Amino acid sequence: MSQSGDVKYSEYSRAWLAQRLCSQGKFPEEENFPRYVHPPGHKPVPAAVLVPIVNQPGGLTLMFTQRTGHLHDHAGQISFPGGRVDEGDSDRIATALRETEEETGLSRSRVEIIGRLPEYDIPTGFRVTPVVGWVEPPFELNPDPFEVADVFEAPLGFFLDPANHERHSDMRNGRTRYYYSMPYGGRNIWGATAGMLYSLYQILTTAAVRELRAHKIEFADHLYEYEEKGGTAVSARELGVPEHAVVKTLVMEDDDRNPLMVLMHGDLKVSTKELARIIGVKTIVPCNPDTANRHSGYVVGGTSPFGTRKKMPVYMEETILGLPKIYINGGRRGYLVGISPGDVVRVLAPKMVKVGIRDVTT
Repeated sequence: MSQSGDVKYSEYSRAWLAQRLCSQGKFPEEENFPRYVHPPGHKPVPAAVLVPIVNQPGGLTLMFTQRTGHLHDHAGQISFPGGRVDEGDSDRIATALRETEEETGLSRSRVEIIGRLPEYDIPTGFRVTPVVGWVEPPFELNPDPFEVADVFEAPLGFFLDPANHERHSDMRNGRTRYYYSMPYGGRNIWGATAGMLYSLYQILTTAAVRELRAHKIEFADHLYEYEEKGGTAVSARELGVPEHAVVKTLVMEDDDRNPLMVLMHGDLKVSTKELARIIGVKTIVPCNPDTANRHSGYVVGGTSPFGTRKKMPVYMEETILGLPKIYINGGRRGYLVGISPGDVVRVLAPKMVKVGIRDVTT
C-alpha cells in the first residue's frame, strides 16, 4: 500500500458497507475526464454484474473473472461476473446472481446483496448495473471453462488507494474515449471494470481522505459508533483517548456572513468575542446546521476541515500544535483520522489563535 495511511478494511463491517452504498450521492464528474454516456436516442442493452466483496480472514477482497480468449465480447479481459438481462430475470439483482452462478459456480445462497453502484454505460452498447454482494467463506467455485479462464481475488484496499489508479485516453470512431486502469499482480484491470472500481472508491472514501492522500499525508483511521449529539466526549470514550486530543471542526460566520472554520480541543469552547477581536470583525457566531452543511459539503457531526466544498479561512487553537497526535473528523459521522498536527498545518495553512476557554457548565 501507499504511504497515505493503510485503512484497516477488515474493520468495515457488512452493515457499514451497506450504509455507505445506500447513502451515496451524486459524484462530480472528474475534470477533463468525462465518463462515456450513450448518445441521445440510443437504446442501451441492459446488463448487470456482481461486485463480490469477500470477507476473508486477512481482510476484505474483491472477486474477479478473466474471460477466455475466444469470446466475441471482451475476450481475455478482467471483469466482474455478469452479463445481459434475460427475459426471465425479475430484476438486475437476479441477473447478477444468475450470471455469477453460471460463470463461476458461486451459489447465490452464499451472496448477500448490500447495495449497488451507479449504472455504467460502455461503448459496446450496454448499460451495466453493478450489484454489490457480501460473500462469506467458505464457498465452492466451478468456473464455466467456455467463458472463464480464471477466477481470482484481490485486496479491496488496493483499489481504494488512488496511487493505483491510472488514467488513459484514446480515439475510437472519431471520438475521444477516457478510461481508468488499475493493474494488479500482472493483470490489467481496465475499462468498465476499473470505472466501477473507481465508483466504489468514491463511495467508500470521503473528500477529506482524498485530500489527505493527494498531499501524501500519513494518517490512521478510527471507526466508532456515532451517537447523536454525543460530541467529542463520545468519540474520545470510544477511541480510548483524551478528549483534549480530539479536535472538533466548527463552522462559523462573521457579521457579513463570511464563513470560517475553527479547530478546537474537544474539551474547550471557542471565545467568539476574542476570535472576532483577532480577526477584526464585530461578531463571530456558529452557523446553523443547514448553513454549515452547505459551506462544508459535510453533515454536522461528520464535518472535516479537509476537502470542504467551499474554501474557508481556518483558525486553529495554537496549543493543538503541542500534541504529538490528534484525532479529527475524516468526513463522516463515526469516523476520525489520527494525524500529526504538523500535517494539518501543512494541508490547511491555518492561522494560529488562542481563543480556547473552559466550559464552566461541565
